Amino acid sequence: LKWIVFTPRKMLTLLSELHFWSTKEDITVKDTDLGATKYYEKKSENAKSIYSEGKKHYFEARGFKWNVDNKKPNKLRNALKLLEEELRQRRIVFCKWKNNLIVQIMLSNGLLIHVAINPFTGDINRIYFDKYFIGKLISEQITDVIITQTHVLVSYNENQITFVHLQKPTPKRNNLEKIALMDPRIYNVIIGGPTTRKIPKHLVCSHAQDLVIVWTKSSQNEVYPWRPTVKDADRANLHVYKLNGPKLELLCYYWTEYDPISVDFSLLNGFQIHSVEQKVSKKFGARVPKST
Repeated sequence: LKWIVFTPRKMLTLLSELHFWSTKEDITVKDTDLGATKYYEKKSENAKSIYSEGKKHYFEARGFKWNVDNKKPNKLRNALKLLEEELRQRRIVFCKWKNNLIVQIMLSNGLLIHVAINPFTGDINRIYFDKYFIGKLISEQITDVIITQTHVLVSYNENQITFVHLQKPTPKRNNLEKIALMDPRIYNVIIGGPTTRKIPKHLVCSHAQDLVIVWTKSSQNEVYPWRPTVKDADRANLHVYKLNGPKLELLCYYWTEYDPISVDFSLLNGFQIHSVEQKVSKKFGARVPKST
């Protein structure tokens, strides 16, 4: 829960409550702190103080969970412990809100996790693990991920991306359905770009979810030996592709003058791209020009 308060001096104050999705004992929250809480094991409530008892009643009266149950079919307590264990062992490569009810997380081994929450309290309602991508990705050196209603794209620090077309996507955005049930078709696609060294590939999807940008650092200062096989598309560091069902079609490419920091589609014009680049010189130091 967040509130924004404006004072006469035009200062901004952000008040918030912090909820830890964890039952770990090493996370310490004071009993007198009513702005922060975590989940507690029932066995740890034997030696409760008057403050913790009052805090428990305060949160439960507002509809918050104090304990995590393990009832079927969700078995939330076991799922939460498994989530914490996976997060401890693996690197998060993707984390985004699918909507205001579901958080999507992908780990470096390809495990896709959906966390469904209560929008009024922030409590976890369900944790859903999808193992479809485990063993199907090129490597664990994932640099970016895009998940749309009909496609999944995974990029690496190589000139390949994993491209998945979901032929039977779930009709409702709030549904948690395994990717294997959406009739997926998975491809490893070779893309353009510098091949002399491995650099992270970043992905950006248009708001209409029909165009994708694949961008990297600029290679303007890179020396290329003259070869008739080196194409302009391989020198470019920004490529725009169209998502056309099971096909990933290259529309255009561009070679930026400086290293991009951020690239995105325009909110007003879906066919316009904005980039923020970093220019470094001995005379002026680091500057950040913007281009369209």
